[in-house]
Amino acid sequence: KVLAKYRQPDTSRSLFELAVTMGPFVLLWALAWWGMAISYWLTLAISCLNAAFLLRLFTIQHDCGHGAFFENRTVSDWLGRVLGVLTLTPYDVWRRAHSI
Repeated sequence: KVLAKYRQPDTSRSLFELAVTMGPFVLLWALAWWGMAISYWLTLAISCLNAAFLLRLFTIQHDCGHGAFFENRTVSDWLGRVLGVLTLTPYDVWRRAHSI
């Protein structure tokens, strides 16, 4: 009963999660590029922090593969493909292999 409300994807929640993950990821990526002019150590620190957001993007990609992120499978698959470019994980190949 407690988990029943999470059985169906919630588009507004999905868009929120995508925004609060993608926004900081892009910002930290830009800061890392900027930081290279100052210090490689600063760039490394920013990149390590950004790794958490990259992991979160992979988690969203994973949820897209299970059809759990958006109700529309086509939208989920295309978002998964776009995220696959960032995570360096070919979405369609990964989805098939993961399903097996």
